Amino acid sequence: MRQVHELLKHSHFKPSINKNKHHILDHKTKYSPTIFLHGFLGSKKNFTKIGKSLTNNLLTENFTLDLRNHGDSFHSTKFNYNEMTNDLIEFINHYKLSKFNLVGYSMGAKIALNYSILYPNKIDKLICIDNCPIEKQIPIELFDKILNIMNLEFNQLNYEIDINKNNWKNFLFKFINNLLQNNNLSLYLLDNFKFNNELNQIDLKIPKYILTNDILKKLSEFPIHPLNWKVQNQLVDDFDNNNLPRSIDTLFIKALKSSFIDNKSLIETKELIKNFKLIEYDDTHHGILINHYNKIAKDIENFIISEKNI
Repeated sequence: MRQVHELLKHSHFKPSINKNKHHILDHKTKYSPTIFLHGFLGSKKNFTKIGKSLTNNLLTENFTLDLRNHGDSFHSTKFNYNEMTNDLIEFINHYKLSKFNLVGYSMGAKIALNYSILYPNKIDKLICIDNCPIEKQIPIELFDKILNIMNLEFNQLNYEIDINKNNWKNFLFKFINNLLQNNNLSLYLLDNFKFNNELNQIDLKIPKYILTNDILKKLSEFPIHPLNWKVQNQLVDDFDNNNLPRSIDTLFIKALKSSFIDNKSLIETKELIKNFKLIEYDDTHHGILINHYNKIAKDIENFIISEKNI
């Protein structure tokens, strides 16, 4: 086991006292806690509303995480799915969680899948939003404009107004949205910036070394290959490749206009996970979490409270 480093930054939602409904803090709920894993360039805030809603509705504790090199978590040049899965393992061990749900979007979905295939007995429900457990090239054109924006030297731009700690977010949102013409995506990216009070300038919260096409290629990989059961840099010595596909109660949420999950992907996925459920969202692309947040929140809750399908 590697040396434990700083725990991933996270939000921890716990059931609170509600006198009207006689809820108490140690209320025994029949539902497991849920851990939420965001996508590339996302943060724990992406799932805050859903996490709070599940806590209130199901009386469970829930966690939204900032993955390495994102949000307020630590930075590391080691940036791949096995390293991020190790971070998740340390987080789970820290809270001594024995059974839980995992929800992941895009990059977060692959981390959730990697962990679940390695430790299936820990998983109650697994929910993967627009990604699956295969190696599949990410369409670079999807991220080209985003990476170009994120790599701008904002402190060297000539602004028409004086930027300060009170107006920088509003300014930056308008600046990014003018380039992307997408309100939701612009708000999503805004969380990757902070205001430097000492230098009176806008800085990135995330390291620039993850803003490259090489990193996107890494994110297209998957450590466990479904056709030959090969585990690259495997995390557990006793990985049982004779017990595949895994029986994990799993929901995949697919954006029909996204290429991240296609028919070939689903066929290969069945070599790793059997009897999964698939929900398709019409008329949407890989920005599904941003554009259909409330619907996804409802589908997540419905799947968690549903009877097991394994």
